[in-house]
Amino acid sequence: MGVCGRFKDAISMNDNRMQRLQSFARMESPIDPDTLAEAVSAMCVEDAAPLGAAEAALAHEILIQVYRSVQADMRRMLAERFATRSDAPHALVVALANDTIEIARPIIRLSPVLGDEDLVRVVVDGSRDHRLAVTERPALSARLCDVLVYLGDADIAVRVASHPHAVVSAHALQRLVLASRETAALQPILLRRPEMRDDLAAAMYHWVADDLKAFIAEHYGEALARHLGPDVDAAASSMRRPAISANDDIALPPAVAKLVQALRRGDMLTAELEMQRLTRLPEFAVSRLLYNDTGEGLAIVCRASSVDQTTFGEIFALLHADGPAATFIESKAFNAAVAYYKHLTLRQADLILDGWRISPRSVWGDAGHTNAAWSRRRTAPDA
Repeated sequence: MGVCGRFKDAISMNDNRMQRLQSFARMESPIDPDTLAEAVSAMCVEDAAPLGAAEAALAHEILIQVYRSVQADMRRMLAERFATRSDAPHALVVALANDTIEIARPIIRLSPVLGDEDLVRVVVDGSRDHRLAVTERPALSARLCDVLVYLGDADIAVRVASHPHAVVSAHALQRLVLASRETAALQPILLRRPEMRDDLAAAMYHWVADDLKAFIAEHYGEALARHLGPDVDAAASSMRRPAISANDDIALPPAVAKLVQALRRGDMLTAELEMQRLTRLPEFAVSRLLYNDTGEGLAIVCRASSVDQTTFGEIFALLHADGPAATFIESKAFNAAVAYYKHLTLRQADLILDGWRISPRSVWGDAGHTNAAWSRRRTAPDA
């Protein structure tokens, strides 16, 4: 067959495939959801004859529509089929990642489509097994490590510390060092991590076994001499802060009241100053929290500052609503932010905020995401 003949056959095959997809989308003939998902997903992964852009868009739409109607075995097959593919539909991959762990595991462990935001949500909302699956990914970002360390248990802490491609931030490292007092398995792992600091190694000297004392003396000898003694106990004590009960009735700080008042007026310059007073963070970090945050960073600040849920919701709405507040509070973004706030404990938020104060550049925020308040800020007199 000549080149022209093969070209005509390819056109004919693509036309037939598009017609089949359109027929599926219109549900022109009765078809079982599992059979439909099998047929359409097979088209998506056929590398010998890849779907064109229009075909892929329609195929992905069909899969997302039928996803909740298919049986668990089919959802598991979809997870296995799309786990390693970079061209998998994002909405479907996110749905699979948040399914039961038997279905979600391959997607959580391997999918290149899942971003940090998706994985943080899995850690926050998922089960312990979902969190364990996240630790099996090829690499763990600093943000993901932070959330895993603060929301996970001893097993998860060991997995994060052992991960060769985990980016462990300064405050996550500090948290892991404190956990190593009770979890001996962490001790040798942490002492060999490249991020380990001499002051933290010296603090660990007080609670590790003799073999690790010898290791610390060998590798941190000069620092050990500086840090041993009362100063080490003081340093170790300073890293520990008492847990605050979620039921504590603590009055809102004046900075919070002033922040809310400034936001109600649309005065973002004053709001920035009050947020700096409240958090003790530099201007660039506060800017991330106010304008580039999806709600999680703000939730941490509010929890750590004993701000109640109603006030948090008002602050979030004042920053993000681009229209009537009554409409915005029914939105997915608002409900997701409130859910994250409710999941956080005061202790967790306090530890994360402490870490941000040590390393302000680790403050969460997406530079590509700006909210309604940013538009008001840009029109301020000195913006």
